[in-house]
Amino acid sequence: MCNVVDGCDVCMRMGNEKTLSINIERVWVCYILQCADDTLYCGITNNMEKRLAAHNEGVAAKYTRARGPVTMVWIENCDDKSAALKREVAIKRLTREKKLALIKSSWVAFTAQSVSQ
Repeated sequence: MCNVVDGCDVCMRMGNEKTLSINIERVWVCYILQCADDTLYCGITNNMEKRLAAHNEGVAAKYTRARGPVTMVWIENCDDKSAALKREVAIKRLTREKKLALIKSSWVAFTAQSVSQ
């Protein structure tokens, strides 16, 4: 599941308290973005802050160039690049409804973790 940590630079710059965040330590992550046209994009990176900025500047994935701005709605730490690629492939095979359920389940876990702290 997500390694959620409050105070991420990406989240603070976006000013979005509902944005999931991670401690940016150059770990490989798999992520899902919600585009301005309400479509979902899944990718991997080892620098989420830089990759999210690239998506919003229109210089990252071809898919997101004409669909910005994008918002990070889900993120998961992976052991290494290989694991991140495998997770990305698995998520891309999911239906939109199952991707939304994955996002929602992460929010429920995030909310429960926030309340218990």
